[in-house]
Amino acid sequence: MTLAGMHYASVESALPGSSGLPRVIHIEVAMKIGIPDFHLTGLAPSRARSILDRVTCALQMTGIRLNHRTVTLNVEGESDPRFQDLLDLPVAVALLQALGYPLPGLPGARTAFIGKLALDGQVRLLQMPGRILAMADLLGFHSVLSHFPKTVPGIAHSSCPGQIVSLNALFSPQRESISVRELESGKTRSSALDAAANSSRFRFSWKAMRAAVAASAGRHSLLCLGPPGSGKTTLAHVIYDLLPVANARECREIYLRLPESGGEAIRRPFRRPHHSVTRVAMIGGGSPIRAGEVTEAHNGLLLLDELGEFRRDVLQSLREPLDSQIVHISRGSDREVLPCSLWFVATANACPCGMFGSAEICKCSAGAVRQYQARMLGALQDRMDMELFLENSESVVSMNVVQVWYENLMQSQKDRWEDGFRYNAEVLDVESFLFEDSHTDGEFDRITAGLSNRKKHRIRRLARSIADMSGAAWIQMEHLLEALRYTSAWNLTSQENAKVPSRSD
Repeated sequence: MTLAGMHYASVESALPGSSGLPRVIHIEVAMKIGIPDFHLTGLAPSRARSILDRVTCALQMTGIRLNHRTVTLNVEGESDPRFQDLLDLPVAVALLQALGYPLPGLPGARTAFIGKLALDGQVRLLQMPGRILAMADLLGFHSVLSHFPKTVPGIAHSSCPGQIVSLNALFSPQRESISVRELESGKTRSSALDAAANSSRFRFSWKAMRAAVAASAGRHSLLCLGPPGSGKTTLAHVIYDLLPVANARECREIYLRLPESGGEAIRRPFRRPHHSVTRVAMIGGGSPIRAGEVTEAHNGLLLLDELGEFRRDVLQSLREPLDSQIVHISRGSDREVLPCSLWFVATANACPCGMFGSAEICKCSAGAVRQYQARMLGALQDRMDMELFLENSESVVSMNVVQVWYENLMQSQKDRWEDGFRYNAEVLDVESFLFEDSHTDGEFDRITAGLSNRKKHRIRRLARSIADMSGAAWIQMEHLLEALRYTSAWNLTSQENAKVPSRSD
């Protein structure tokens, strides 16, 4: 293309940003006959110089000269400096197009060019081909041109991989075929439940397993309380094992953050940060902005074990992620919106010594217990759908019953929405979750009169999930009462240190 006496061309690439999210990179080149000069803007000077040196040398080794031309290149789009060497190939393609060379080897559809050049014009082998293809899919590219290995691990890609091993291959219409070794999206829930039948990990009481199913299949947040050794962390692992299989888009988003040699199956993330984690490490930040634990747990489970040991400012920073499933970060001139659609589970003792509410004698004063609870939760308690007090129990629920609960809840959520699947905990219009009769509706208003609207909505969503587990079309009184039993485990523990009331039925 010729504009105002200058030759112009533009191509696109795809690279991870500093936060790990995929970014579209636009490369433009304009050149004219004149004093030999070469400028590249949009990158750090040292990085720009190294790219220009490699590209010009690779072009010369291919037999192409840029004599008597003034060239200006512009790179637009934020990218992680660690991956900017992969801009060599798109810069070279843009230069060739601006010079007017016919390139029959280029795909006709929207293409992302990604690759680092050797000085002899060869394209270096791509080190993370599966992640690059997943990133291109999410950005809407139809094809990706790079030097791929013979077999690419990944998922069902809509972006077609195109092979190029050297700059000379751009002048040939022939393309070497690439096969995609499709990875599975984790094991199915039926196989997980079948394996659980003989696993001691799944041997919990009726109430605990009801909470686990609601948390995993309905995406409800859970705070699990109890004395040391009662199985709080084990229950969190049960919830992770019961998480639904990731869909195609979730698999691509998960794959972006997995190591390339991550095995033959794509599993949802399981993040368990230590209690010494900082606020920046939890929600993200820094310069350039990096993703935190909540974003690393996107489409997976975030477990905060021993919640009472985390810093208060770290816990309070989780309020926005748990509400909106995104994190807004501003650092100087940098602005970033990071995804964090996750399952959230926290475990904690009910007091500093851990025996409050159990059959053992608690050594903490009432004031110390209240201070411990207030410091640990504060405003975060309003963001918890369920609070479960866990004790050692000899009664164990049958895994066949658990599977019925799980399948009923998942199927009800699939059937409820015509425009796509949504978890009950994610539904904003809670008024669509109707009660069976006016009496149940009135009791809900009366019982929750002193609670915030946020807490009322969470109770109603949880009641809907409990009704779905039972296969009921409407929220009945028994479903509402069961949801209310999960509202606040603190209120179920008396100041006299009595046991938590067990299920009457």
